[in-house]
Amino acid sequence: MLRFDFNPIPSDATEIPPTFSGHGRLTLLLNDQDIWSDEESEELQGIEDYWDSLLHHLAKHWHYLMMEDPYPLHFNPISPAVFFDEAMRELRAMGLSERSFLVEEARVFAFNRRHNLAAGMPCIRLPPVFVLREGSDLRVVAESMDVLLPMKEARRTLEKLGNTIAQSIHPQSSRGRIILEAWNKRNQLPTVEKTYAMITGMSVDDIRALAANDDPEKMFGPPSLDAPSPMLLAARMTQHMLDVDEIRNVVERIARIRLGRLDKGFLALRRSAYRELDGIRDQKHYRQGYHLAQWLRSQLGYRDEQPFDLESWLKNHGAVIEKSKRTLPSEIDALARWTDKEAAIIINKSGTHAGKDWGEKASLAHEIAHLLVDTGHALPWVDILGGKMPALVEKRANAFAAELLLPRSQVVAHLPEVLTFDTLKELIDGLASKFRVGRVLTGNQISNLLKDRGGLTPVMSRNIDRAVGKQSGNTTEIRLWSD
Repeated sequence: MLRFDFNPIPSDATEIPPTFSGHGRLTLLLNDQDIWSDEESEELQGIEDYWDSLLHHLAKHWHYLMMEDPYPLHFNPISPAVFFDEAMRELRAMGLSERSFLVEEARVFAFNRRHNLAAGMPCIRLPPVFVLREGSDLRVVAESMDVLLPMKEARRTLEKLGNTIAQSIHPQSSRGRIILEAWNKRNQLPTVEKTYAMITGMSVDDIRALAANDDPEKMFGPPSLDAPSPMLLAARMTQHMLDVDEIRNVVERIARIRLGRLDKGFLALRRSAYRELDGIRDQKHYRQGYHLAQWLRSQLGYRDEQPFDLESWLKNHGAVIEKSKRTLPSEIDALARWTDKEAAIIINKSGTHAGKDWGEKASLAHEIAHLLVDTGHALPWVDILGGKMPALVEKRANAFAAELLLPRSQVVAHLPEVLTFDTLKELIDGLASKFRVGRVLTGNQISNLLKDRGGLTPVMSRNIDRAVGKQSGNTTEIRLWSD
């Protein structure tokens, strides 16, 4: 829960009207822990200052706070709190020209600043508070806390904070009038094209090219602060890796998907999965994925040694599954679209991974994870496997897919007493064949098990990679299904 306490203080400024206003004590709390407060006071009380600068920050960046989901460029860190350092480190290593570096550096600075509420008060030292939309949630990261709040609830809290500060703005202050005017217009969207650009992370020129000189609303639907269309989300998830024509192809395919109605059994299972996840949210995301997969197998009566027939199970519950061979870029393994009670998954048989049987199974298992626990939160309408998704959500789905297809209990059951390259290769061959899964997934399950036991040495890791890559002919491992 995000909440605040603001106590206005009458200004003792001699100038009338004052330059600065919004004078008061502000306390900001997250999950009942104070993030912004007067550290020198023995009692919990707010920080005294002129808070019109924070109101100006909220007003100026309101559209971004409410709508902007993707990080700029290809960056996709696990948290907005580490975005700036990771992005700058990667930028320096990219070998860009000075001009290109300065352009991208400015984008990184701007993104980091607008999503950090503390940047609104540059004259005092405040702990950073990052807010970033993730689907139907607003993610708030402050100090050691990382909290997901329902978007509508978080929006009401931030609006109440802004309105409370606005009441203390001096109406005759020229600075105050400008800030109040911006705040009162916060919900007025810019042009349609700029709104789409903000939601997708694309440029206005690319939005126009994507619409192919047609009305963008025909492709994307009307712009909205609250609920971007599935087509906009599809563009957002792919804009960092595909060209405009390929993105248009994906968007049009998402628009044409025929949805199947999920039966009552699946909807009940989803409700139970949400409750199960609520009880383990303090665990790391990959552990959540393992737990949920084990829970699902138990709910469905699958023994750990039984392979899971994913496609039949999904179809029996009403989901539509299509297999495409030519129409999607190879970077994408699957497209999925859903509503509260409907779902469809398209497997790209030309995909880098889903083109193989083991990759198809892993893709379906990945989508089951999203269908069970993410449709009401990070992924309300669409998933594109291979696109840019919230990193922690993907970690959970990857771990879920691996555990659903190859339970680690089976790795334990078949683990040889002596682990050498030869015994590891034999283990990987046997498990991959029995459960009809990929060698990479099998190797990752072994690696993750040994890591949890403290037994994954550098030599062991190299042996697993060699054993995985020897038969597949792929020595460049892609950790697609690891934690």
